[in-house]
Amino acid sequence: MSLEVHPWKIGADHPGLPADFAARLAACAALGEVGFDPLRGDAKRQSELLPELLKLAAELNKPVVLHLVRPTDAVFGILERYPLRYLVHGFRGKADKLAGYLERGYFVSLGMRSLADPGVAEFLRTRGLERIGFETDAEKRDIREIVKLASSVLGRADVERVTDANFDAFLHGEIR
Repeated sequence: MSLEVHPWKIGADHPGLPADFAARLAACAALGEVGFDPLRGDAKRQSELLPELLKLAAELNKPVVLHLVRPTDAVFGILERYPLRYLVHGFRGKADKLAGYLERGYFVSLGMRSLADPGVAEFLRTRGLERIGFETDAEKRDIREIVKLASSVLGRADVERVTDANFDAFLHGEIR
């Protein structure tokens, strides 16, 4: 279980974190989804709350599930101040953007849309699946279908085992 303050729910008048937020987060496996999305919610208020959320995650040694849409250098600057395990949830970009997240040491979860992108598929075939996972969020399908598709597209029989290990490393691994 994770505890979220989704960026879509953060308007200009968002009151901040409730008094019991830290106690509730302590009982969770992760913080998230949290992050930045200038297309929905209030980007300025999101940028103000993000450091507060990450500070709590750091104090409690919680990994963080990120919702990132068009992140700015300022947002990456905030993330870099808190050396945590980050997972970019719902990635839907091109291979070069995926490479950038992985170079930062982030974990990234992909859905069927990403697997359908020939550039992303080729990148994964070439680079491998380190810090990669798969998800059903946008597709509303059984995860086994997506893992089966990934196995087929990538020509790998070990996708489920590898991505399960990646998710375990995200939740319990060491900070990079």
